[in-house]
Amino acid sequence: MEALTGAFGLLTEVVRDAHAAYPALLPGHGGADVPYVPPPPSAAAILGNWHPQPLLLLGIGLAAGLYLAGVLRLRRRGVAWNPWRTASWLFGLVLVAGALMSGLDAYADVAFSAHATQHMVLATVAPIPLALAAPLTLALRALSARPRKVLLRVMHTPVARILTFPLTGFVLMTVSLYAVYYSSLYPASLENPALHQWLHLHFLVSGCLFYWPIIGVDPIPGRLPYWARLLILFISFPVHALFGLSLMSTTTVFGADYYADLHVPWIPSTLADQHTGGAIMWSAGELVGAVVFLILFIQWARADEREARRVDRHLDREAAAATATSAATATSAAAATSAAAAGGTGGLGGPRAVPDRGQGDEALSGALAAYNARLAALARADAARTAAETRARQERQARKTASRGRAGAPGG
Repeated sequence: MEALTGAFGLLTEVVRDAHAAYPALLPGHGGADVPYVPPPPSAAAILGNWHPQPLLLLGIGLAAGLYLAGVLRLRRRGVAWNPWRTASWLFGLVLVAGALMSGLDAYADVAFSAHATQHMVLATVAPIPLALAAPLTLALRALSARPRKVLLRVMHTPVARILTFPLTGFVLMTVSLYAVYYSSLYPASLENPALHQWLHLHFLVSGCLFYWPIIGVDPIPGRLPYWARLLILFISFPVHALFGLSLMSTTTVFGADYYADLHVPWIPSTLADQHTGGAIMWSAGELVGAVVFLILFIQWARADEREARRVDRHLDREAAAATATSAATATSAAAATSAAAAGGTGGLGGPRAVPDRGQGDEALSGALAAYNARLAALARADAARTAAETRARQERQARKTASRGRAGAPGG
């Protein structure tokens, strides 16, 4: 607890010093007597006005550098890494940087609608490409033996299992919405720069903890099956949409004193702007939910295809083994038949023996028995081949039926 208190105090001092040193770059949040109010929002003002923040630049640069270093190490070993995963990681970091260092951050300090947009980017948009980039998989492949063992041990600790359980991310991302906005925490964050930055971190981390077990491709312990992940999505996104709808029907302004002191000329009604923010959370949540559903369905289909190929290879190996066994049996029977025939004729090229009647009947019976054994072996081989093919067809049909049933179960 003392360490956590010390870390929070250190972050507070750093943010306060940065705000004092760069008042134009870090506007608002009660650090100046007259808060900075940007001009009316436009695409040029949002995308063209960037204010670098040293701590944030350091964190994003470190995350990008470590990921690229891992990819480079794999390349030196001759191991391929999907370039789309690298692009996904960098794109996620760009989204985080854009939410916190572009003009959007300046407008988020004076307009609730811009704050809602920033919130959605951090909590529901940026975590998606970050989860699809598989950074843990990259680390496990790129690290040497000892650090890899340490990472695996950490991933399987009870704390990691709790954090990577999908319901944990669901609770953090949905319940905290009401805890932040329907309490004094949000107005306090408008006046406290350090608390404001902690909320940004909370939005990003809670979003990552929610999406990583749902659509992430890293080897997370205790991952739920696809149908269970779909069920969690069906529950979580309506809850998020209901929160947006609740904001659209509020009659009280969150942080009313703070916004009243700003006197933003291009916001005629703070309450109407808050309703706009609720509409953004509702509509953006629905759109992001549709994208996540699509990603999960694609992953599910690909997983079924991989499982089908695995079963097919297993059945092919069984059929090949049965064919080899029947061929060996047939070869043995043929050899026995040839030996019996050679014994009855005295050998090829040799003088023909003149056996008595009893010896001739015995040789003929042996040849017939060997021939019948060969026919029986061929019949067994055909039966084994037919059974293997029938079993393969039945399993393929069962997989298709089960897949159609799973795809239709949530909507049913």
